[in-house]
Amino acid sequence: MHTDLLSQHSPFFASAAKEDWKEGQEHCVPLPDDAPSVVDLYIHWVYSGKVFSRKSRQEEEEDVNERRSADESSVLVRAYVFGEKIQDGDFQDAIIDALVHSIAVPDKSGKCWYPGASQIDQAYKGTPEGSPLRRFLVDMYMFYGDSKWLHGPENVEFLTGLAGRLLDKKKSPVIWDPIKPTSIGCHYHRHSEGDICYSVKHTRAGDAS
Repeated sequence: MHTDLLSQHSPFFASAAKEDWKEGQEHCVPLPDDAPSVVDLYIHWVYSGKVFSRKSRQEEEEDVNERRSADESSVLVRAYVFGEKIQDGDFQDAIIDALVHSIAVPDKSGKCWYPGASQIDQAYKGTPEGSPLRRFLVDMYMFYGDSKWLHGPENVEFLTGLAGRLLDKKKSPVIWDPIKPTSIGCHYHRHSEGDICYSVKHTRAGDAS
């Protein structure tokens, strides 16, 4: 990848690219703990400003297990955790939007797939307390979940957060649909209220080009 472009997006890679570090001297940053599919998704994001996380139509038709959305949500959760590691908030915001879209769009049989216990555990192990991804997962279970969703070993922090939201709901029973993009806007984004959203940045960049 082009070092300057990568450094603009990520303080993690910007630091690694410095000549006083081994990675900067060798122009190589080892990522042994990160899945190739996640790193590949990030590379496409840096160059295009888009998240390519879904299989092609032909691949979906060949997928006899119909687990496209389930697999996609797993990749997206891992990608969000990767964004936490490399400190790219815009990438994380784009991943949240892609995750919302992935859940909202049903597969060919009309079924929607929601992140399960393994994805929740990945999210909680890879993000700090108060993470927008954690809030989104809790709200998603609040709005769409039922007792059947809770099976096997569940993440204790997640269950604590979910219980807290259930108690808070008694005081304020109205909650919004967490996978309805028109209603949430930047609610689950990392940028502050006064900062420009990544979607606006890329729209302006496209107009300029």
